[in-house]
Amino acid sequence: EHPYAWDLDIIGKRSLFQYINCTHTFHGRRKLAEDLLSPEYSIEDISKRQQMIHEVGEDYERAAHMEYIFSRIDTGEEISALLEQLKAREPFSGSRWLSVLVKVMQGLTIAACVYLFGFRTNTGFALLGTLLLIQFCLWRLGKYSYLEQLRIVSRKIMPYNLAIREVLSREFAGERGKELQEILAEARKGMDELARISRNVGWCHNLLSDFLLNTTFLWSYKNAYDLQGWKEAYGEKAEAWFEALGEMECYLSFASLLRSCDRMCAPEVREENKGFCGMKLGHPLLPNKERVCNDFKMEDGIVILSGSNMSGKSTFMRTIGINMVLARAGSWVCGEAVSCGCLRIMTSMRIVDRTTEGISTFYSELLRIRRIIDAAGEAEPVFFLIDEIFRGTNSVDRRKGAEGVIQKLSQQGCCGIITTHDLGICDQQKEADGIKNYSFCEEYREKYGNELCWSYPISDGKHLGTFLVLVKEGILSLPYDDADKVDYELFCVDDAVMFVDYADMDIFIDDWNLFHTDLLQAMEAMRDYLYNEEVPDHGKN
Repeated sequence: EHPYAWDLDIIGKRSLFQYINCTHTFHGRRKLAEDLLSPEYSIEDISKRQQMIHEVGEDYERAAHMEYIFSRIDTGEEISALLEQLKAREPFSGSRWLSVLVKVMQGLTIAACVYLFGFRTNTGFALLGTLLLIQFCLWRLGKYSYLEQLRIVSRKIMPYNLAIREVLSREFAGERGKELQEILAEARKGMDELARISRNVGWCHNLLSDFLLNTTFLWSYKNAYDLQGWKEAYGEKAEAWFEALGEMECYLSFASLLRSCDRMCAPEVREENKGFCGMKLGHPLLPNKERVCNDFKMEDGIVILSGSNMSGKSTFMRTIGINMVLARAGSWVCGEAVSCGCLRIMTSMRIVDRTTEGISTFYSELLRIRRIIDAAGEAEPVFFLIDEIFRGTNSVDRRKGAEGVIQKLSQQGCCGIITTHDLGICDQQKEADGIKNYSFCEEYREKYGNELCWSYPISDGKHLGTFLVLVKEGILSLPYDDADKVDYELFCVDDAVMFVDYADMDIFIDDWNLFHTDLLQAMEAMRDYLYNEEVPDHGKN
């Protein structure tokens, strides 16, 4: 149900989150997910984050060492539960007399021990024994759920102290780095005290030590009152400390893109920008050697993207979408130069049916597009990506539906991209209406044995594509044995399994009259060849 997470590979297997994630704390993972799924940063915040990511990423050795320090922190969610307890202002005991009693008993026990070791009298033994018995009863009557969460994470606090010291030891030129250090400077003292309390609590993990410490010094009472004092001093500030560390981990994660992608830039994000412009724009999840980059500019309006299957339409839309997500999160993006606005991203790409809910694939797409149209009427500007609009219906309904969707989104001032294989949708729109046509197409290259190949460049205009993908995969085959290789080499397919005659080829031409010029000429030549073969006397007449 997320507006774009699944369609743009933001989370899940082989996703952007999985690719860049180097967080080790609960708050770090949560913060990174929030940055990718629901970024809500102002233009000023985005600028600060871009500077911080660059500053963290330019010193690889220091960044790697900092990541190692964070890796020593346990990744469990127990710290989150502890934080909730630390924020609670509920005291261990509302009775002031119990606190006084504990301190008095501790003092008397120490005095009795000193007296016994100094004089070794029966009175000393009796006094000490009485005090120990009273403290044993108090210990057994006490309820220590107040310390339970701290007891669980007693060995996990110290790594946070090391992480705080590591962040404070570095000098940041950026404003956001200095702000984080101001937060963590106060955290160092508070975390030192919390670590001391957690160590004291940890000494009671052993049953024997638990018995000795509590019957002698009411150790659990002491720790509970120490924790109560800590909460009064630092409880309301603790969450900001953990979130600051989590934010630093996010910067380390985003900075990893600067090392893994060979072309990165800080995008220019402007409030008034409703479109998207990029030079040498690439998909950050693709390997550097395989990534194909394109220049693209749309200041406003709607782009209709056509082209053959496997030509790169969907990947190009995901390239724009994922880079917009990174830009909104304050990260660098994959490209030489990128500018965009703070737009709400919504997609309709990977559409599946929901059998148990009685929702078909087509109706599922309708629901997604309905949400985009509804969101377009709200205050926040929307940038939409719709892949193969209304693919699950006939051509008449598809064209009428697409025309209605485009008209509504255009009237509401939305900016976005729609892909289609139906050139009728492209023909219904004009550039004067703010609609532009772009396309991807295949190529025929002699150096590849005259086979189809895709270089993935985007170009102006519309393009239908070709059914020779089916020929290439052996699903559809054409005759070639006696054909002139110069005229018909585009159709050469080994082990032809289906033959066509003159009439079939004529139908192909009528139905596919918008094919590429070279392909159309080749088909006409083959039609003439087949006709001459089937009607031998035709040439004599």
